[in-house]
Amino acid sequence: MPQAIEIPKFIEATDDLFVYGQAGGVAQQGATTMAMIQEFMRNNSDVLKCFVQILWQPQKEYALNQIIWSPGMPQNMQAIVTTAGTTGANEPTWNTVVGGSTTDGSVTYKMVEIAPSALPADGGTADTAENANKLGGQLPSYYATAANLNLKANIASPTFTGSPKAPTAAKGTNTTQIATTAFVMAAVNAISSQGKIVSYSLQQNGYIKWDIGFILQWGTYLADSGAGRHNNYAISFSSKVYGLVTSGNITDWSNGTDISNLSYWKTDDTNHGNEFKTGGWYLAYGK
Repeated sequence: MPQAIEIPKFIEATDDLFVYGQAGGVAQQGATTMAMIQEFMRNNSDVLKCFVQILWQPQKEYALNQIIWSPGMPQNMQAIVTTAGTTGANEPTWNTVVGGSTTDGSVTYKMVEIAPSALPADGGTADTAENANKLGGQLPSYYATAANLNLKANIASPTFTGSPKAPTAAKGTNTTQIATTAFVMAAVNAISSQGKIVSYSLQQNGYIKWDIGFILQWGTYLADSGAGRHNNYAISFSSKVYGLVTSGNITDWSNGTDISNLSYWKTDDTNHGNEFKTGGWYLAYGK
């Protein structure tokens, strides 16, 4: 298996390498030594090897993902080793299709562009696959970024899909912050937690009772028979009657005619036997 090589510092051919040992039979100071020549030749060989390493060579062992180029390849094309092995004795006929496969001895290559001719701007899925193919599976960072940006929403007037999420604002927030469904439901529940109807009856003698204790009742009553008739509400007022409207003739209030003094008439018309001269309807509210 070929080993990675380190690019050496290039030794230039300076005058120091061409000083003969003698000139006219006279020894020269600083003459070029055999060791200097050997070092120069070895350095040139190593530097040349770095350049030749990418060139196709016969009966050469290539490693997986090694990049190979040959003047015999189509223009702007190079090959990436997809199956490691040893090349054949003769250069293969290179596939001219980007992404195409070429077999060479026991080596298999995939043909890719050296410089992709065009990267589409929209970065769609198909384009991503195509350009990954062109680049031998190595998408450049700028293209990956472009593909990801295509999935983002615009800053101005974005249109979201799916189930977009946002932080839920604190209760009572009154800013331009986005109101999530959780924030809206909390606000609605806070409003509707008071003033809810907890029970009701829509009968002729009926009522509506709210959770804050307010009760509205309506119905009909019978005229007094002279024996202190009781006309009961649908339910009892637990605290006080604030208002009473009737269609009949109510005349005698022991606590006065001011309806604010009707706190004693909470359950029925007890002690008011002579007040209902005729039958009729009533509307009462209180707690």
